[in-house]
Amino acid sequence: MIKNQPDIGINFKEIIDLFLDKKIFIFAVTSLVAIGSILYSLSLTNIYTSSVTLAPVKNSQTTSNMSPQLGGLASLAGINLQAGSSTQTAEHIRKLQSFSFFEDIVSSSEMLPYILAVDSWNSNSNEVVFDNNIYNDIEKEWVTNNNYSSGSKPSNQEAFIKFSKILKVTRELETGFINISISHESPYISRDWLVMIVDKINYMARKEDKEDSENAIKFLNNQISQTQLSEIREVLSSLLENQIKTVMLAEGSKDYLFKVIDPPYASEFKSSPNRSLICIFATFFGLLISLIYVLIIHFYNKN
Repeated sequence: MIKNQPDIGINFKEIIDLFLDKKIFIFAVTSLVAIGSILYSLSLTNIYTSSVTLAPVKNSQTTSNMSPQLGGLASLAGINLQAGSSTQTAEHIRKLQSFSFFEDIVSSSEMLPYILAVDSWNSNSNEVVFDNNIYNDIEKEWVTNNNYSSGSKPSNQEAFIKFSKILKVTRELETGFINISISHESPYISRDWLVMIVDKINYMARKEDKEDSENAIKFLNNQISQTQLSEIREVLSSLLENQIKTVMLAEGSKDYLFKVIDPPYASEFKSSPNRSLICIFATFFGLLISLIYVLIIHFYNKN
């Protein structure tokens, strides 16, 4: 004889009637969550994103334009012939995302408070408002016991962690263009930082190539003066000519490594937070939770 089995089928009419019976509770919970999400979204600070589009500058002095013998000799002599190449471009893209590059720009500017202590931005006066619990803007001092590891002024590593989150660097595979963006409470801060970063990376590339080429010129002049073979002198002279071109390019070109295609500007429109989306998802979540809670209590009491 078959024993009676409990009915575990879903009775949709029962569920609908249950929801209608508990509609006041469901509405109250959903409304509370919706109001809370509105208050939360309004408390969030607006973030503005500025971006710049760069194109790698292709200098004529690359190993691809030279004979294999010349390139091989340059490599043996330790002479750099990669100025303007894709290898150098990729190297400097990685460099501008590095901690060493961040330390370099921080040491030459007052960035730390604007990275770690900003509370909001006053659009009317174009002034950054700092969190008084972290940084005293009047005294230009960090507040003691501000939750940072040092207890007073935060370290560059702590600032770098935050800066890495607001800095985005991407490279378009088809065009080779590099897009750099910075998000900040102030659109003018994000714009100015982008200008500083582009100028700095171009300056560093110019400086490095100029120093390398000047050292190579000294070495080549010394080798030319010591050799009597015309073939060797001709090869060394070609290398010397290329190094002189590099020095001339480094001294006369501001956009040495990257050329600005689309310059950064202070955006009038925030990039985040999306308050409407926050409220919609929070309200839906509140409705879902209230429905699940009603179902759980109902079937628990029923069983």
